[in-house]
Amino acid sequence: MAALRNQEERIVEVELGTYDDIRSSNFDKIAMPLGRYLDWLEETAEGTVGGRQLYLAQWVGREQVDAVGAEVPRALQPLLEDGRVDLYLEATFLGPTGAVTPFHYDPYMNLFHLQASADPRKFAKHVTLLPPSISPWLQTASRGSSVMGNTSQIKARLRRCVTDDSDDSFECQLSSDLSDVAMQAVAEHVKVCVLREGETLFIPRGWWHRVENVSLSRDPGPTAGWTAGVSWWFLPRNNAGPVR
Repeated sequence: MAALRNQEERIVEVELGTYDDIRSSNFDKIAMPLGRYLDWLEETAEGTVGGRQLYLAQWVGREQVDAVGAEVPRALQPLLEDGRVDLYLEATFLGPTGAVTPFHYDPYMNLFHLQASADPRKFAKHVTLLPPSISPWLQTASRGSSVMGNTSQIKARLRRCVTDDSDDSFECQLSSDLSDVAMQAVAEHVKVCVLREGETLFIPRGWWHRVENVSLSRDPGPTAGWTAGVSWWFLPRNNAGPVR
C-alpha cells in the first residue's frame, strides 16, 4: 500500500457496480485519483457506494507504477525464462470486502496470488471453480448484451456455514431459477477454496471461476477491510512441450 501512496495523484479507472448485471445503467467505470480510492478503501465499512461495489479490477499497475508489480511466482518464473510460456498480462485487483468478480472463464491460464490484505487473519478471497464441461448450464451472455461473452448471467451469493467451526467455511449458492439437472451437475463438479495473503492459486484455461473478497470474522456487523491480488495470465508457447 505504501508504494501506491507514492502515486496518489495518478488517475485510475474503477468499476462501479458488477459487470454481470445486464442493466447497463447499473455498471460504469469512473476515473479518480488513486489516493482518493485508497482513502475510501481504508475508511469504508460497507464496501459499496449506493449499493454498488467500487473495485479497482484488472488494473495494469506495473505498466504505470514499477513498485506495484509483485514478484513472478516461482512456479512461473522458470517457464518464462526457458521460453515455454508467453505472458499475456499481469493485472492487479484491489478492492473491499464483498467485492465480487462473477462467474467467468479466461482464454488463458492464470496464476492468481493474494499479495496483501488489511489484516491477513481477517480478510481473504473465496474462489468457486467449475470445469469447462459445466458450460452448458452456465448461461453465458447473448450477443448484443452488455455482459461480456465469457461471463455467466447466473447469480450467486456466499453463505457462511454456521454449523462449521472454521472461519473460512462458506457455501456458494446459485440462483434458484436453475433446473434440477443443472444444479446437480454443478454440485458434482464444484471446487472451492479460501485464498489467504501470500497464497497462490492456479486456474486452468477455460475453467469457470467466481471470486469474492470475504471477511473471516463471524461478527455479523459491517467489517472494513480490503485485499490486493495479482493475476498472471499466460499460455504455453507452440512446440514448447506440456506445462506441468
